[in-house]
Amino acid sequence: MPKKFKVFFYFLFITFLLTINVYATSFKKNILILTSYHRGYEWNDIIEQGFLSILKNYGEYINIKIEYMDALNNNDGIYYDKLLTLYKDKYKNSKFDMVICSDNWAYDFFQKHREELFPSTPLIFTGLNNFESYKSQDKLIENSTGVLESIDIKGNIDLILTMHPNTKNIIIIDDTTITGTGLSTDLNKLIYGNYSNVHFQEIKNMTLEDTIKKINSTDKNSVVLFTSTSIKTNDGSTLYPVEIIHNLKNKTSIPIYGIWDILLGNGIIGGKISSGFDQGVYAGKIAEKIINGEQIKNIPIMNDIGSNYMFDYNELVRFKINKSQLPKNSIIINQPSSMYSITKKQWTILLCSLFSFFTLIIIFLIINIQKLIKTKKKLKESELNLHNNFNFLRTLLDTITTPIFCKDINGKYTDCNYAFEEYIGLSKDEIINKTVYDLKQGNLAEIYHKADLELIKTKGHQNYETQIIGTNGEKQDVIFNKSSILSNYEAIGIVGVIIDITELKKNEHKLNRLLKFKEVMIEVNQSIIGLTNINELFDLILSKSIALMKGAKYGSVLLLKEDINLVIASSIGYDDEKTKDFILPLESSFHYLKTKGKITSTIIIDDVFNLYSSKYVVLGKNDWKIVSCISTPIIINNKLFGMINIDSDEKDIFNEDDIDIMNYMKYQIENTISTHNLYNEIMYLSKYDKLTNIYNRRSFEEIFDKVLSEALRHNNSFLLVIFDLNGLKLVNDTYGHLQGDEFIKSFVNKLKSSISETDILARYGGDEFIGVFSNTQLDSLSEKFEELNKYFIDNPIILEGNKVTYNYSYGIATFLSDAVSYSQLIKIADERMYIYKENLKRKLK
Repeated sequence: MPKKFKVFFYFLFITFLLTINVYATSFKKNILILTSYHRGYEWNDIIEQGFLSILKNYGEYINIKIEYMDALNNNDGIYYDKLLTLYKDKYKNSKFDMVICSDNWAYDFFQKHREELFPSTPLIFTGLNNFESYKSQDKLIENSTGVLESIDIKGNIDLILTMHPNTKNIIIIDDTTITGTGLSTDLNKLIYGNYSNVHFQEIKNMTLEDTIKKINSTDKNSVVLFTSTSIKTNDGSTLYPVEIIHNLKNKTSIPIYGIWDILLGNGIIGGKISSGFDQGVYAGKIAEKIINGEQIKNIPIMNDIGSNYMFDYNELVRFKINKSQLPKNSIIINQPSSMYSITKKQWTILLCSLFSFFTLIIIFLIINIQKLIKTKKKLKESELNLHNNFNFLRTLLDTITTPIFCKDINGKYTDCNYAFEEYIGLSKDEIINKTVYDLKQGNLAEIYHKADLELIKTKGHQNYETQIIGTNGEKQDVIFNKSSILSNYEAIGIVGVIIDITELKKNEHKLNRLLKFKEVMIEVNQSIIGLTNINELFDLILSKSIALMKGAKYGSVLLLKEDINLVIASSIGYDDEKTKDFILPLESSFHYLKTKGKITSTIIIDDVFNLYSSKYVVLGKNDWKIVSCISTPIIINNKLFGMINIDSDEKDIFNEDDIDIMNYMKYQIENTISTHNLYNEIMYLSKYDKLTNIYNRRSFEEIFDKVLSEALRHNNSFLLVIFDLNGLKLVNDTYGHLQGDEFIKSFVNKLKSSISETDILARYGGDEFIGVFSNTQLDSLSEKFEELNKYFIDNPIILEGNKVTYNYSYGIATFLSDAVSYSQLIKIADERMYIYKENLKRKLK
């Protein structure tokens, strides 16, 4: 290299390019926004802002019309009829590509009059409440999708009790709108059986003045939760949420929480907040998809866009609430700025500014170095000056923490800064006059060299992402920014900067995994609703867990039987024949051995083989063996119910992220099993008598209707019998009702053992029982009952050490010959039972 290039040039370049490519359709898209409220209603406006923020870039390609229904102030049939007439006339010559309905009133109006106004027009809805009610009443609008509004009342109540542990009274301010009615219903369900130490007061249809008076008269340990859409004043004026909160803040002294983001900064402390802006953004994204040609039927309904814990710093200070009391990841507005509270966006701007500043400095330095080289021969007297300047630049570049290097046209390194030496793990002497092939970069060296040759050829700039082998021998993700060094328009070398993005890529991977986990959570929640078989849930949980965990290949759900053995209820990757009759003692399970019997939480086991002293049992297909696993217990009613195991044939596969996934799946299984068991118990009690385990009266009458229909159809006969257990009152009075229950069970058990499986027996009420007997004759059945009565008389029951003799009376009615209706058969059998009872009394005397 010529002497004039003894001073090496340095150049640092980074380009941020944001490209927004708006797909221009061949014609304008006409969009109608139909909102439930009036212009200026804060919630309505914030949803519009979110929606328009997405579509603003489409400019001339869309035409948006907005109609305000003003349903809060006008909500009757006459007004809606006038609206219908107005819209018919106004839009009779208009055709819309989609309609956006904001909140329930607009949705209901569109659902009722869609075919009259906008037939078959796609509908996007936002802020829709009580979705299940629409679904159950078959009021879902075809060719529609959108975002449902989910308000977390429980989350807000739990937050209030956490922030104010001495709370004795929670005042809920709501209204009678569709949203208010739904929230009131959810509240009543929520507080039933919960929050026994807190009194809930619901204020509804009360004027602002009376509401303030009511609040000021309550206990000082009270908190307000505001959910209303509007409130009247004594003079008949209507106030809306923000104005209401201003009044409550100024005229009451107790903490106020809310559920909508429009209230934050206006007087509420905060809450678990639902964002109208986010709902509008999601609706805008749906509209964007439709504009770009996607079918609305392929766009799913967003069940819940979530809510965030948000607080107003000024109100926290006002009520002396420390930020340490707030939930994790809470958002605080109006917080005084500090170096520690700079937002991510502000940091980005600051770093970009610094980066640009250093770029300009380096460019300036390179230009000056070039000038110094050109004038060196002519200005030998300034050599000392040049030397000092060079040392300054050298020090400055070595101070920069970003790796910088220079190469000549042959690919040999001519200079680098200290950061480059540290990053590569070699000294400058080991780098200078060496090529990339000498820097232990393996197969990656050929990629770098080809890129350098192309850069010298084009005399331009390069910016690309690749990998470098770091000092630890592992590949690091980096971005190369390189530029040609030109002299008289000829390339004489290149200067490059390395930006390490390894951590950024890791965070990006983690974020993508979290997003995928969120999608799986939504899918699992939706799938659980339709499950009828608990094993289907096991299969679903296993498949989703394995799909989310890198390296996970196999899994099983083990259920505990008789508190000692585990059996496989569901598995993936196991040999079905081997698992069918497999029984594993609890004390031999991975989890038990690893924790020494303390099975309480999710654990990772990377030393499976070290847990076994005896022969290892191979259950996998193709004889694969478990090397590592992650295991979590299923706890139902504070008792071990089973385990979920996700397995791998590789070591050190699982990490803390996988524990979060397992804990979520564990929660879903525990919750569903508890619900499933409760449902089975309720269903059983709806059909059977709890004491005797035979049919109750309602179930019997349902079954009897089927028996009667069948008998009428085929002209068959059957016998209806009414039984009356004699002496029950005496037993209850003498020995108590618990012994009376034993008395009844003894009778029923003996009676059940004396009849056939096809006969039907039920408890009719108290000490009366009823049965239907087919395939038998009157005489033989009467004979059987007489023998049974004799048995009871001859074999007294022992109650509290005393022998108690008992018997029963019965009456038989024959279908067809006696009567053909249920009521007549009952009447005849009942009369004959009382005749029998009187005869039995005389006989026993």
